Amino acid sequence: MILGQRVGRTRLWFRGYNNYALQQRITHLLKFVSQHDNSRDDKSWAPVTRLALDSAIATIESVDNNSPPTWLLVRLCSKVRSQTDAEKASHLIVTNLPYISPDLRPPVLILVVHLLSAYKVLPSLDRVVKLFIGLPIFHEYWHFNRLLRALMQYTDSPTDGRIVGRLAVLLLKTMTERELTLTKKTYRFLLQNRYVTMELSEELRQRMIRDKIVPDRAHLESFLRISANRGSVHDAAAYAREIQTVDRNRQVPPHVATSEPAPSNATVEYLSHLVHEHAQRTDLVAFFEWSHAQRFPFRTHTTLSYTIVLHALLRKGAYPLALEVWERYRKHGTRKLRLDPVALGVGVEVLARSRHPDRALVLVDAQRTPRTAQVPSSVVTRLMRVLAATNPSAALRLWEHMGILYGTAPDAHAFSIMLGAARCATLNGDSLAGAMQELGIPFRVPFSRRPATPPSSSPSSLDRARRTSYAQLKRALVSSEGDMWGSERAWRRAYRIFTDALLAAWPALAQVRAPAHAVRASGDGAATAPLRDLGRFLVPRSSPVENEKADAVSAADDDGPPPPLLPVHTHAAGYCPSFAPDDATFRAAVLLLGAARAAGEIPLVLAWMRALGVVPRTRTLAYALVFWAEVSVGAPLLERLRGAHRGEYVRFVRWMEEWVGVANVPDDAAIGEAMRRVDGMRRGQGQKQQLY
Repeated sequence: MILGQRVGRTRLWFRGYNNYALQQRITHLLKFVSQHDNSRDDKSWAPVTRLALDSAIATIESVDNNSPPTWLLVRLCSKVRSQTDAEKASHLIVTNLPYISPDLRPPVLILVVHLLSAYKVLPSLDRVVKLFIGLPIFHEYWHFNRLLRALMQYTDSPTDGRIVGRLAVLLLKTMTERELTLTKKTYRFLLQNRYVTMELSEELRQRMIRDKIVPDRAHLESFLRISANRGSVHDAAAYAREIQTVDRNRQVPPHVATSEPAPSNATVEYLSHLVHEHAQRTDLVAFFEWSHAQRFPFRTHTTLSYTIVLHALLRKGAYPLALEVWERYRKHGTRKLRLDPVALGVGVEVLARSRHPDRALVLVDAQRTPRTAQVPSSVVTRLMRVLAATNPSAALRLWEHMGILYGTAPDAHAFSIMLGAARCATLNGDSLAGAMQELGIPFRVPFSRRPATPPSSSPSSLDRARRTSYAQLKRALVSSEGDMWGSERAWRRAYRIFTDALLAAWPALAQVRAPAHAVRASGDGAATAPLRDLGRFLVPRSSPVENEKADAVSAADDDGPPPPLLPVHTHAAGYCPSFAPDDATFRAAVLLLGAARAAGEIPLVLAWMRALGVVPRTRTLAYALVFWAEVSVGAPLLERLRGAHRGEYVRFVRWMEEWVGVANVPDDAAIGEAMRRVDGMRRGQGQKQQLY
């Protein structure tokens, strides 16, 4: 918690520093290019540098039979100000990569990785890294080391850590195949990041063993921290013993971690102890109040100590008490204490869980200033997560307007929350409009309006659009739309947003086939299911030969070449540059489809997951099998007539075994636990435990 407070307090500063560092790298690369490329003497391209980015790109693309010089491509990177700009600039560079000198291609691509990482354009980042691996780099190990450090430099969230970890493992395996050296600086740079994954740390540990590198104390401290954070007690104890051995061999007393520790403060340490030791709520607040009356060094009226207490009260469910402490903090903070991003997120959750979502919304909106119009995405997603359990309609409206109100682009975590909110809206009860829509009868929701036209870029129209969005969001806080999201069923719209974002970022997913097919529409038709199953058995939908051909096509899609590596910037309307789905996102989609009685789409969702290289957790597969059994298992007699190995459920399980291995397919215990959770979700007990 203390480390999270310190990281959150400085995250905005690091973003500004990263932008400054990016400009410095562009300047250094321009100097390097000028030494190796004589095209700088060509003055015909000089007017292009004075244009805006879009105009410069249009001018370059309009020139036929004359590729732009490398220095111009690098220079245009300094004009990037947004995710869209970063994607356009990277597309321009990659398109002209064949015309760049072979010696300059690695550093130019590394600059593109810096650019995409700084602006969180994650899908294009994946493709550029694969393109870098395709370069004939067999001796210049420093290029790979610089690329690894570039990836990890901008990793400041768990979602970034998972994506960068997967790409880093891919780069490390390529380096192993080409026998390229990984420097100690890169080892330390990768391991010191807070969000390094267990897979990446294990790959680094195995590489140290293969390369016969003795880890120093800094490496061991990083391994110890990673193991402790992931709950690997035995590994953490082993690393602690190794650190003690290093200290004894050096004949120096043990010292603290090489990274800067949190300030030593007995009061803060004791508060943190109370958080994790299941102390009574009154004990926590009593000690906090007692420490206020003491003299130095026992004063705790700091942003950090307030945040620790509020976080603990939220964990213990003491929302009224947390609201009292928050009011005291705000009263004291108007004079001395400032509101950092972590404290802001905790305060927003306190207000929302204390049944004051309107005050939480006012608090978030108050952070917008003419200089800083963007609100930290962690604060917006935290409010959305709380609203998803208490008022799903408000959470969905917040998703809809978060971009124009707070300048926040949704990431994988925000997508997971949006899908979970749509699931809660679906489970809360069917509305008349939703029932009429399912029957195919057009029904207009009362007081609903037509979708607003996209605002123009003028300041007046943007302000008007923000006021309209804010008014709609405030109305959603006091009224619920049931299972509707605007004029569409919430689950249908949420699933469409999810699929549009996937297909817009990875068009090759449109060619992926589902590995199995449902034998009934939903799990509700148990009474008439035997008759439908008998009809399908007597008149098969397709012959076994056709099924084998379909399986062959699906296998070919899975084993075929990856999607095109060139990142294009002309996408469908659903494209989201910062969206890179992970296991939690796909699990939220599976739960949404299961709750909406649309489990027939689950195999296709998992096929997309496999095509993107996302590794599923056991509980994700367990939920999928629980829902899939409802629509794929027929009557017992017909299942016997089909044969034990020809059912759609068995087909899906075998496909899972080919994907993750037999040992990683959920066993009976995992499926039983998933069934219990799904039953609780449908009975209304799953709103507090969001399951994602």
